Amino acid sequence: MASAKEWYRQPTWTPDAEAEFWRRWQRARPFNRPQYLIIQAITLTASAERRDHQVALSLLDRFFAEFPDERGHLASAWLHRGVLLESMGDIDGAIDCYFKADEHEHAMPHVIVHAPLVALYTVAIHGRRDLYDRALACYDRRVGGDTGGFPILNFNLQTALAFILSDRGDHAGAAECATRALAHASATRSGFSRHPTVGLVGNVDHQIKRRLESITSPSWQRSAADVVSRLIKGAMKKKAKQQSD
Repeated sequence: MASAKEWYRQPTWTPDAEAEFWRRWQRARPFNRPQYLIIQAITLTASAERRDHQVALSLLDRFFAEFPDERGHLASAWLHRGVLLESMGDIDGAIDCYFKADEHEHAMPHVIVHAPLVALYTVAIHGRRDLYDRALACYDRRVGGDTGGFPILNFNLQTALAFILSDRGDHAGAAECATRALAHASATRSGFSRHPTVGLVGNVDHQIKRRLESITSPSWQRSAADVVSRLIKGAMKKKAKQQSD
């Protein structure tokens, strides 16, 4: 169980932890109750137990139901609901939550949960081509080119751009972004003197890393260029044939 001072950070939802949480939550000041629901849900997100994830979802749902006007917490609540759904394999549901988080973050400029970047990264790594333009527009509207400087944020941005550009046939641009992403992944210092290890990338999913490496490989770029060249030559031959006919 969590310490008595942090009763709203129960690491797992045992019967004792549940009883302790709700007993103290009922006694808490009303204006603090919304954030305690969210903090507890976020804490359970890190649990390895699937049941804890279900509890986290129920806590967030209670927040949405009882505190719909808590604008300062809505972006975080929707973002972490998306994280939970993504961990359960509900990618469409997760992306929808990330876009909702973006809407609330946009409405409250002082609230920063990086929802546009999370939405863009998720859309890109899952190849949701139908949502590329929407995700890019959300990111550009809210953030533009500034990620705050942390390697993990820069890695996510450059990875998303690399995958999208690759999908759209811009192989040179994709290779540049993939190279930057891999550089950010290998960073050992954040660049912030007082917090040198905050925001580092850590372990990269091996499939994502392999895809980034394949995008940067000269053989991949040559084969991509060959494909484009053949397409252009084919189109020119077709046009010449049509003109001769």
